[in-house]
Amino acid sequence: MNILAIESAAISAGAAVLCGDTLLSEQFVNNGHTHSQTLLPLVDAALSAAGKTLGDMDAVAVSAGPGSFTGVRIGMATAKGLALGADLPLIPVPTLLGLAYTMVAYEGIIVPIMDARRGEVYTATYRARDSRIEEVTPMRAIPLSDLVSQLDTALFVGDGVAVHRAAIMDKMGDRARFAPAHLVHHRAASVAMAAQTISPLSPHEVAPFYLRLSQAEREYLEKNKGE
Repeated sequence: MNILAIESAAISAGAAVLCGDTLLSEQFVNNGHTHSQTLLPLVDAALSAAGKTLGDMDAVAVSAGPGSFTGVRIGMATAKGLALGADLPLIPVPTLLGLAYTMVAYEGIIVPIMDARRGEVYTATYRARDSRIEEVTPMRAIPLSDLVSQLDTALFVGDGVAVHRAAIMDKMGDRARFAPAHLVHHRAASVAMAAQTISPLSPHEVAPFYLRLSQAEREYLEKNKGE
């Protein structure tokens, strides 16, 4: 299957083209620019570098959440627009699963973490087996202290590592391992790999996946809880 994959659920953004088992190209930025500025140029560059067009693709894959509400929405809107315009199916990849695939060669427990603020992380627990990722515990928003208390030895990956590494090491010591700098971030290539294990859907059937309400929604409910 020829897959165009899009990642914009966190600070970094990227696009990749995977044809069968071969990664033809990947574009990645972690420069702090808004995804609305960078994502489509990354898609164009990834297709061009691969020598492919959108019409050569069999599906579009997108990191579907959880993550930054704005980032997830931008990625989803971009992926839906491309898929609908080219009459292609869409593959929604859970963001944490895509993160786990960056470390698919690791033998042990893989714990992707994304900073959810208020001392919490978006996380799940996975194990790699035969070049595939198996879910051990489902995606959830959880206090970091609760997460580390449930773990023995684990490898952490994701943008939450930069925020919580010191706290994790304080609680787990040498039982905690961390992805190297070139693999710790969200990568479109890993979204493409994970997409191979997920059935494509009509773009009309796909929606972003959130583990909790946005800050604006929480503030609105708090303000109006007496009504």
